[in-house]
Amino acid sequence: MKKTMNIDAGLLARARKAAGARTDTETVRLGLEELARREVYAKLNTFWGSEPDALERQYRAALQQAERYNPNPRRQKRRARAKAAGR
Repeated sequence: MKKTMNIDAGLLARARKAAGARTDTETVRLGLEELARREVYAKLNTFWGSEPDALERQYRAALQQAERYNPNPRRQKRRARAKAAGR
């Protein structure tokens, strides 16, 4: 989806450097994914002191979701091709 936004150039440059992103689009995507991940962790904090098993289930679900996160799909594709080629 394309959007037109007004973003401070200095802020975007700092965010790109901090994220290690190559493009502005990748920088924004990484930032949005991080915000979504933080929301999951904030919801987990509501379970502190409640049923221990519920907290464990929520924690494991959040970890699985974070593990599925792929910050650099190109790198993984290159690695898969190199592995298939026997390098």
